[in-house]
Amino acid sequence: MGNYIIGSNDTECFNACSSGSSVNGNNPPTYSNGGSVDITNIVKNNLGKNIYFGVYEGGDGKAYLYTVTLQIWTHTVPLLSITAKNDMNGYSGGNIGVGINISATSRTSPYSFAAYETNNINLQAYDNQSYNSYNWIFNNTEAPLHPSKWEKRINTSASFISNNQSTSYNLLSGDNGVNLIDYLHKICNQNFTNSFVGLSYKGTMKVNGTSYNCPTQDFGVVEQNTISFQPILYQVQNGIGYLFNHWDDSVTTSIRTVNPIAHKTYTAYYVGKADNAYRGLSINSSDPTGTP
Repeated sequence: MGNYIIGSNDTECFNACSSGSSVNGNNPPTYSNGGSVDITNIVKNNLGKNIYFGVYEGGDGKAYLYTVTLQIWTHTVPLLSITAKNDMNGYSGGNIGVGINISATSRTSPYSFAAYETNNINLQAYDNQSYNSYNWIFNNTEAPLHPSKWEKRINTSASFISNNQSTSYNLLSGDNGVNLIDYLHKICNQNFTNSFVGLSYKGTMKVNGTSYNCPTQDFGVVEQNTISFQPILYQVQNGIGYLFNHWDDSVTTSIRTVNPIAHKTYTAYYVGKADNAYRGLSINSSDPTGTP
């Protein structure tokens, strides 16, 4: 190993030492060629080498005895206990990406590991995880409401990290026992159908402004986001006129917007009468609450 000389001559070495009383991170004595040298980082970056300090006589012809003292403080960087995990309404299983100073790779959640203060923890949340008959995603671009997030939690204390699916976190000295949590949100399947007494025919339904044959396909909605739907208020089949009456959950308003929190099928119930019984009846789609 080589040596490190703090200055190019005795004067520079002396001035570097005399500009401060101790070597520490807050007030490092520095000097070199009229500029500065950070002695703390010099020592840290040249461990195992000899570091030479110099003194010189001021030129008045007298002899002086100089004492150069170098004080070095060290501390052991603590090894911290960390857990990264998913949160799917309290369930922490599935997979989660973790990397210590490297790119995140998939791990089984919850994933417990040890790392040092100031280590950079790269984190990755994964979409399409299954739990309790639902598909769960990290909602960052899929829907505007109820976004997912990363959170740091120690006991009951929580702090926000990021809304990005891929993120990173620099460990702090007080992070022993910390949980790094991504909150995933479920996809709620919504489908729609009509019920006409005595008919196998299911008719049509408008969902988000577009007509679909019933029963409709599943419409996946990120929980707490919106979906709109409405039945055809009046339909004639086999000479029978069918007028919308109510939904399966007893709501009588035909046009609806909901914020799902679970899978659900909505059924519109109709009341049928001979078509001529409805002749002359005005059906106003802007006032969808009529009940025969």
